[in-house]
Amino acid sequence: MNPPVPADVLEASTLCILDPATLHFSRVAASLRLTRKDDQSWWNISVVRTFPLTHRNRWLSIRDTAGTEIGVLPDISGLAAEDRRLVEAELDRRYVMPVITRVRSIRDRFGIVEWTVDTTRGPACFNTRDIRDHLVRPTPHHYILTDLEENRFEIPDLTALDHTSQAFLLRYV
Repeated sequence: MNPPVPADVLEASTLCILDPATLHFSRVAASLRLTRKDDQSWWNISVVRTFPLTHRNRWLSIRDTAGTEIGVLPDISGLAAEDRRLVEAELDRRYVMPVITRVRSIRDRFGIVEWTVDTTRGPACFNTRDIRDHLVRPTPHHYILTDLEENRFEIPDLTALDHTSQAFLLRYV
């Protein structure tokens, strides 16, 4: 006979899928609030990507102030436009990852790779160690670099960059 499963394990194994049509998000000062049609409401919620590299706007974990999961939102496309805008703004605030739009130079100096790039947030200079240890490739041509200070920079499509930027990158990736 199997021993009974502890209640906390059973609770942790239950996944609540949220219906976007029943959700309403609102901003109250610096906090995001979630109200479900059946009159349930949560203040100061957080929105967490469960698949931050491959499914950025799908399978979002909605959590209360204690970090307990309220439920999972399968896709933000089902939300009303204003609700979607608020969720996207919350994700942008939580996941700051500038997109590299141009590579100006890459130099390898004594085992440190020095990057000078243009990003969606302006020019940036950062350093990495061995590039293969600090590079994630979620899909072909999509790269995410992590610098020595744990900041991440994204290249959504290597082939969309200018030829000079591609040439710099292809020497290292």
